[in-house]
Amino acid sequence: MSDNTKSLEKSISSLTAQIDSLNGLTQTRFDSTKVINNKKVEIKNYYTAKSNEIDSLKSDSAFVHYIRLQLQSLRSVKQLYAN
Repeated sequence: MSDNTKSLEKSISSLTAQIDSLNGLTQTRFDSTKVINNKKVEIKNYYTAKSNEIDSLKSDSAFVHYIRLQLQSLRSVKQLYAN
C-alpha cells in the first residue's frame, strides 16, 4: 500500500469520525429543542389553567358580592318594617 493510499484512508477515517460527531450534535440539538418545546407547552397549559381559575374566582367573587348586596337590601327592608 502506498503512502498516498494510507494518507487517503486516514483522511476518510477522520472525515467519517467528524460526520458521526456532527450527527451526534445534531441529534442532541434536536432532542434539546424537543424538550424546550415540551416545556413551552407545559407552561402555556399551566398559564391557561391558572387564567381560567382566576376568571372563575372573579366570577364567584362577583356572585358573592351580588348576594351580599341583596342581603344588605333585605336587611334594610326588614329594618324599615321593624320600625
